[in-house]
Amino acid sequence: MIKFFRKIRQNLLSQGKTGKYFKYAIGEIILVVIGILIALQINNSNELSKQKKEEEKLLAGIKEDFIETRESMLNINRGQRMVMMNSSKLINAITTKDKSIPIDSIRKYITHGAFLDRPSIAITESYDAIIGSGKTSIIDNQKLLTALADFSSLYKAGFQGQARMDALIEILYSSAGDFYPVLRPLQLPTTLNLVKTYTPEEYDKALDNLYNNELFLSSLIAKLRWDNIRYSRQNDLINSLNEILAEFGYDEMTPLAELHKKYIGEYKTTDGQVVAQVEYEDEYLRIKFITSEERLPFVQLNDSIFQAKRFLAKLKFSEKDDNTLKLKFSMFGGLSYELEKPK
Repeated sequence: MIKFFRKIRQNLLSQGKTGKYFKYAIGEIILVVIGILIALQINNSNELSKQKKEEEKLLAGIKEDFIETRESMLNINRGQRMVMMNSSKLINAITTKDKSIPIDSIRKYITHGAFLDRPSIAITESYDAIIGSGKTSIIDNQKLLTALADFSSLYKAGFQGQARMDALIEILYSSAGDFYPVLRPLQLPTTLNLVKTYTPEEYDKALDNLYNNELFLSSLIAKLRWDNIRYSRQNDLINSLNEILAEFGYDEMTPLAELHKKYIGEYKTTDGQVVAQVEYEDEYLRIKFITSEERLPFVQLNDSIFQAKRFLAKLKFSEKDDNTLKLKFSMFGGLSYELEKPK
């Protein structure tokens, strides 16, 4: 086409038609510019398509990692609840010097409470790779990027107390020398070929040593406090993971931003007495009892079960009938309510 224009232009010059020559010259320039623009458009389209495929690949990796992380975090969190409950029971046994508790239970409280550590573990390779490569601009979803950054900050902050936890467990072990050899886990003799067995009198003496060991008790109370801090951080992480996966359209769980509309309102006893108000604020479902001004935050585990962020309590929602929603509040230690509200 350009050669065609050039030939015409030469003919026009040879014939002395200067005006027409300039018109054809301008037309040739316009044609070249259009060609360049079309080429740039095709190149941009190819680049955008390539970038879109790269974004989809990156997001697929992040989604897979964070689904796995949430499952892992829920398991760790359940283990942390067990650690806290066993430690609490052991503290109560020691402070009351209750010898009616079976030895096997004491063993469990020590092994799966006092001496157990349940740190949070997240799978962040895909996200870390994006940060390391500087490709975050590829991801268009700014809300997702913010949620990912918030999770990363929360997760890294959780390691700050690990040294304190390690030190407390070391103190617990070192102060347990006068009772732990006797109150060791039952499976140790079998797995490690330990031949020594103990008499009832030796068990009784070991229990006395445990119940009178002030260093062990004070260290256990301190550890339980840090276990509770860790539990709260784990729940923050689970809440953050929920927000991340909501941006992916995670079909295993309705986003809390939608689900709360179903659950908010006043909950009453069967005789009509208002006991609690369920609200939604700052990405948490909150419950306020009429006996308290505190509005307790709860973390979504699934579409019907929530757990308290800072202590061992749960909310379970269910449908009583077509017109009534039922709420069961239960707390470690026995306190519970069964309430309801109109849908």
